[in-house]
Amino acid sequence: MIKRICNLDQLEFTVVPSQKDLFLKTLTEVKVFKEILPATFLMGDDWNIKINCKKCNNCLTFGRFSSNFKRLKYLSNYDIKNFEFLDYLASPFGHIEVRNYSTKNGEVYNYYFKRKEAIVKLFITFCPQCDATYLGSFAERYGGEIERSPADLSADYVYIDELVMVDVNREKFMEEFKMNT
Repeated sequence: MIKRICNLDQLEFTVVPSQKDLFLKTLTEVKVFKEILPATFLMGDDWNIKINCKKCNNCLTFGRFSSNFKRLKYLSNYDIKNFEFLDYLASPFGHIEVRNYSTKNGEVYNYYFKRKEAIVKLFITFCPQCDATYLGSFAERYGGEIERSPADLSADYVYIDELVMVDVNREKFMEEFKMNT
């Protein structure tokens, strides 16, 4: 059982501009944003989020390529075929739902934000100081590639919907996750 303890509602994002951002002039230097969730921000070449742990107040960072958490695990729904387990993973979140559709290779399940048509990625991470566990949900939107269609180009964005501190037996949770992927 995943028990939701609290939401983290204010985050600090650091974004490093990508070649596309420089080309479009959407971001020309490393920028730090303070946002209240849900939030949308430029993806850039790299992005990091800084939070204060709700349990011990330790400053934690995680992002696209780096993390000071002892573990950051993406819970990709592309590898999970068990609908009940996907529903279980989505249970702490108020704004996502599991939808399925048929393909020639069988049933495919994806998370979607209830108010946006975006496929959601989930992740789990832990505070290295006090061992608090966090689950988060986000989506990425890509606006094309410079080499292919510069005229139709738009910036790439990340949408963070929720980041929640949860109470879960992490060992059992990760065993169940491995069994269902």
